[in-house]
Amino acid sequence: GALIQVPSVATSVTVPFNKAGGALNLNVTQICGVFSGKITKWEDIAGSGRSGDLVVVYRDESSGTSELLTRFLTTACTKADVEGTTLKQVAWATGETAAPRFAVQSTFKNLFVNNTAPANFIPASATGGSALYSTVQAAVGRIGYVSPDAIPAADNTEAARQAALSDATKVAKVKGYSPNEVDVQAT
Repeated sequence: GALIQVPSVATSVTVPFNKAGGALNLNVTQICGVFSGKITKWEDIAGSGRSGDLVVVYRDESSGTSELLTRFLTTACTKADVEGTTLKQVAWATGETAAPRFAVQSTFKNLFVNNTAPANFIPASATGGSALYSTVQAAVGRIGYVSPDAIPAADNTEAARQAALSDATKVAKVKGYSPNEVDVQAT
């Protein structure tokens, strides 16, 4: 038969942060809590060894990275992970009463009631992942999400890029995995 070419891409969403301390290893419940607005203090992330206000930086414009993150959150987060938040109300199953829930969105703030992010969320200073990363690094206590290519490396070598992605004092691990470690179990 005829050859069919199907373009595809696989990438991760990284979680850069700016809060001194040791390696940060987030579980799914913690990621859901951070990006839903349920977690607003660093000390509410068990095992982080950090304290103080937690500020989430998000992309204000429509973005593929926002869509990838919200696809994960929609699938991975439980009702308990997001209860009491200002996420838009959606029925979790047929016949159930609507409750806060993530939905696939390319514009992050549209996840929330009145398309208004929680008080501890701020938009990136400009469009693009590099701007979001810069906004995270501009003040202590911030956390966000970017594609791996937005994480700056010491130089343009592959070794430097891998080192930057595996520095868990600046880019969170998820379930023990750095963003440069390909493993389906991290999702």
